[in-house]
Amino acid sequence: MPSSLDRLDIAVCAAVLVAITIIYLNQRRNRYPYPPGPKGLPILGNILDIPEQRQWITYARWGRESGSPIIRLNVLGTTIIVINDLKTAVDLFEKRGDLYSNRPRMPMVNEALGFDWDIGFTEDMERWKICRREFTIRFRQIASRNYRDHELAVTHELLNKLLLSPNDFMRHIRYMAGKLVLDIAYGIKAKPENDEYIEIAEKGLEGLEKSGDKNIIDILPWVQHLPGWLPGMGWKRQVDECRRWSFAMRDTPFEYVKTQLVKGLAKPSLTTDLLETLEGRFPNLKTKESYIKTIAGTVYSAGSDTTISILNALILTMVMFPDIQQRAHAEIDLVIGPDRLPEFSDEGELPYITAIIKELLRWNVIQPFALPHSTASDDIYKGYYIPKGATVLGNAWAILNDPVAYPEPEVFNPDRFLMLNGKLDPNVQEPGVAFGFGRRICPGRFMAMDSMWITTACILAAFKIGRAVGPDGKEIIPSGEFQPGLVVHPLPFKCDIKPRSEQALTLIRASQERWA
Repeated sequence: MPSSLDRLDIAVCAAVLVAITIIYLNQRRNRYPYPPGPKGLPILGNILDIPEQRQWITYARWGRESGSPIIRLNVLGTTIIVINDLKTAVDLFEKRGDLYSNRPRMPMVNEALGFDWDIGFTEDMERWKICRREFTIRFRQIASRNYRDHELAVTHELLNKLLLSPNDFMRHIRYMAGKLVLDIAYGIKAKPENDEYIEIAEKGLEGLEKSGDKNIIDILPWVQHLPGWLPGMGWKRQVDECRRWSFAMRDTPFEYVKTQLVKGLAKPSLTTDLLETLEGRFPNLKTKESYIKTIAGTVYSAGSDTTISILNALILTMVMFPDIQQRAHAEIDLVIGPDRLPEFSDEGELPYITAIIKELLRWNVIQPFALPHSTASDDIYKGYYIPKGATVLGNAWAILNDPVAYPEPEVFNPDRFLMLNGKLDPNVQEPGVAFGFGRRICPGRFMAMDSMWITTACILAAFKIGRAVGPDGKEIIPSGEFQPGLVVHPLPFKCDIKPRSEQALTLIRASQERWA
């Protein structure tokens, strides 16, 4: 048993060691400055400098003004690092992935809205590694081809919906995307209209879509625990309602599949595959089911928003840039002809269609910041100090609007991805950062690209998209504006969608019979 003097010696030694460590860290910090950034105020830091919306544009401007591709903000003592160029993003998110793959605390999304179960948002690195591995196995580039029949079927259904009620195109696109992921994730065939599972997902995602803006919970997390009856707390009831729907979209379709399995009626799906292949991999049933809910629920929650945003942007750009639509029609007519709709096997022969999708991903940046990363330990990069626990944002908007990589980035121009001979140019920077960065990049991006390609090709083969005409007989010109949020969507707009010809009309009607 150590004496009191021994214990005192140990305590003194420990205190000295702590002091030396603190001095060393402070010296290291002083030796290497933080990246440049706006000065900020005492205590508050830069919280008043950050705009309410479209922060990515401001951060890109600060980067240009500082002459640095990496900038630093201080928000109430939290260090935020913003990366504004591709090389730095690759250096940190990919080459130093061990340090830059964590998620920071996300009070609004994970705590208030309850999405901490989702692979994309979870801060639990063990859960993330297990679930991402299983997800990636089933959605890597080759495996994603297994879902092409599903994608073609819902695309043909969308064509028929656009034929019958073209003014509801935004609703039809959203429903199509939900139906696709519901089928793949759970083997559930959604009803033609008002499907309960799609409605659950819509309500669950409603709050999530708005969470990308500056909000009080991310700044002062403790306010989420205040009672909703307090003055000014009406928003809390809405947040709590979204939280309930978040858990419902994770649990309800999964429980349905389990019930169908007992009855011997379950359709093959991602969920049935996971229930079978993960048998015996976890210590108990609850743990296994928790991981399966996470994997399938992530397909359900994240698998549709990208497609919805891009396809709505497609309709918008075809209205705004009719010459681009004419070129797409000409390519389809030359390669496909008037007697059939495009198939996946045509992709290599339709480079202009592919270029349109790449330009949509670049011009309509789906997630301007992707999702925030966090540093697992202190780091030094190009002489700058980046502390452990810093929130690190990849500014996809800045990267995809880099005038060096993309001359005149504000112009929608699919030709930037093509060579003079009309083939895709392998030397042009791919817009892949639209799906995120490093190890946290969206693992479902290959399926998303397939879905976007076949839907775009079929819509342009079947329809002519133009400006709507108002009651005064004048054409309605869309604003071309986008709604900011976690995922960016075009603001609602009007347009005119009609079959390109009688032959196209026949093809649209016949396409639905293929899947009857």
